[in-house]
Amino acid sequence: MRSRLLVALVAFGWASLSLVAAEGPNLTLFTRGEIVLEPQSASAKLETVVGVAFGWDDATFNTEAGLTDSEWQSLTVGSMLTLEDWTLTAGLDLPTQTSSTLSGRASLAGTLEEIGISLDAVTEPGALGLGLNVQLPEASPVTRAAVGFNLDSSGSIQTDSCALDFTFFEADFSLSCPPCEAAFGGTVLLEKEGLKEVYLAASHVGSLPLGVTLGASLLFQPESKTLDIQPSLMLENPACFDIYAGLDWDGTTERLSGIKLFGLGMRCEWETVRLRGLWSLDASQITLVPSPYWSLIGLVWRLPVCCGLVGEGSVAAFFGSDNLFDLEEILAEVILPLSDRSTISLSASLPATGASTLSLGWSFSF
Repeated sequence: MRSRLLVALVAFGWASLSLVAAEGPNLTLFTRGEIVLEPQSASAKLETVVGVAFGWDDATFNTEAGLTDSEWQSLTVGSMLTLEDWTLTAGLDLPTQTSSTLSGRASLAGTLEEIGISLDAVTEPGALGLGLNVQLPEASPVTRAAVGFNLDSSGSIQTDSCALDFTFFEADFSLSCPPCEAAFGGTVLLEKEGLKEVYLAASHVGSLPLGVTLGASLLFQPESKTLDIQPSLMLENPACFDIYAGLDWDGTTERLSGIKLFGLGMRCEWETVRLRGLWSLDASQITLVPSPYWSLIGLVWRLPVCCGLVGEGSVAAFFGSDNLFDLEEILAEVILPLSDRSTISLSASLPATGASTLSLGWSFSF
């Protein structure tokens, strides 16, 4: 079955290529990837994607393959056809060395009298799912409606069947109240078993001093209902600084104890050079700096290249959690455009402990 499918796909591709070649298609070959070298262990890792795309007028056909070292990670075939306000797309993920799954997806999307409509079909061996999504104008009380048949709201097939049983219906609605300066919204979700939940929310139901506003939400489920008050903090950042702060709010006792400072940022710019600093004070609330570091200081500058093209150079220093001068790693990178459609990059990672790495990246399109 798979061999016949592959033969059919190859035949379809060559037939399409012959057709568009006769009418002067736009043919594009592309590749992007990266080679990471570790001098200490004399090892290298290759990750790359290669592909071809061709088309004419409002139709395109493309195929793309992903390779890591010597293993094919992905192999996809796709096409797109545009007719006035409607676009038909289709794609097929073929089995590779690391995945034995064969799956396909098609979508018809467009507008009809200011209403956005999307019809999606997903197929896997022995299974089929359909979904319909309708986006209504903002002035409408109901802003979106979606229904799925053997397909959940994220587009995943639910059962190994082609019966297309009803899976879910979901609708979003929104209402505004100008006199009270509040906006109300919510979602109704029905599943095969019946009503799953009704969610109601208001963005502004009150305010407190120091830029604190109050929001509220109400969740109805078949066996419970939950009321939640959500205070939020609005602060105006001073010039060249970013303040990352929030409220010390206990949702269980609904007690507001104060304001918490989660992190600080600094940003300055001089002509072609930008300075950036970040200090994370509470990584459990917001991630500003990659773990296990707590701060970074970086410089980014523009690099003029031939023919009016502009590249970019950057260097960043990462600090550990012991003290301000506990330098743990330095990252440096240079990005150089060779043309409007081709770019190469060179980067180096120099950690205080562990192996250093050098990377060569590229993105070419012909």
